Amino acid sequence: MTILLIKLILTPVLATFAAFIFPGIFYSSYWQPIIIGVAIALVTRYVERILLRSHTKIITLIIDFFTAFFITYILPYGFENAYVLFPGAVFTAILFTVAELPQHYFLLKEDVEQNSIV
Repeated sequence: MTILLIKLILTPVLATFAAFIFPGIFYSSYWQPIIIGVAIALVTRYVERILLRSHTKIITLIIDFFTAFFITYILPYGFENAYVLFPGAVFTAILFTVAELPQHYFLLKEDVEQNSIV
């Protein structure tokens, strides 16, 4: 539950930050990157609950990258006066993937500690 709250706070902040620093990303309203961040947080958390194990770390990161890329690239087409170009979506997905690394480490460490107690 803690990691979901972290994701729900961190990913909208990262989406807004990416819109400011990367060229080719434009949102006409401040709520648009927040919606994208929440969508990425929910989908990647679902993927982590299904796939993340100690032997599937790399696969989960790759899936997180493509998930962040597709959500960042396709979802703005549903918004008015918003666009994300291909390079902007790639750089944003890289940013999200790098942010996922410590979260995955925390989840795997928490899982090991939980299993060792039982």
